[in-house]
Amino acid sequence: MILINIWDVAQDELTDDRLKAVLGFDATLGAWMGPRSPNSLILLLNRLAGEVNGQKAALAWARGGMGSAAEAMAKAVAARGVTVLRDARVEGLVFEAEQVAGVRLSGGEVMHAGVVVSAISPKTTLLQLAGPRHLDTGLINDVRHQKSRGLRPSCIWR
Repeated sequence: MILINIWDVAQDELTDDRLKAVLGFDATLGAWMGPRSPNSLILLLNRLAGEVNGQKAALAWARGGMGSAAEAMAKAVAARGVTVLRDARVEGLVFEAEQVAGVRLSGGEVMHAGVVVSAISPKTTLLQLAGPRHLDTGLINDVRHQKSRGLRPSCIWR
């Protein structure tokens, strides 16, 4: 079931086009994919298996929108001594001994870290932030042909 899309399942199992449309919408709600995207069935099954406040198969949205979820995370990590930099644009990754050792901000400041985690697209992270000179040619070609969306991070947690 992992790679199956909801479109194929709906075509095989349902006859009512309206029900197919609702199911396709429900399966991909909040995702960057369509009903024919691989793995779209698993999104629906995951939601149906879940529970919110005792209600099975319910969707939960952060009160105040996703910005409020980010604010809650920032407050939680700040309470543990983590510094959150807002609007800190990452210009590139810093390499030492062929390993990522930190990030370079657009203002030139270098921030070293034992672990660097990117929450943006692999294409942007690898091709723009790391740069092709740090990557294998095969990986570069694979990443260049990947269909994806993504932006540079605007918030750094250290």
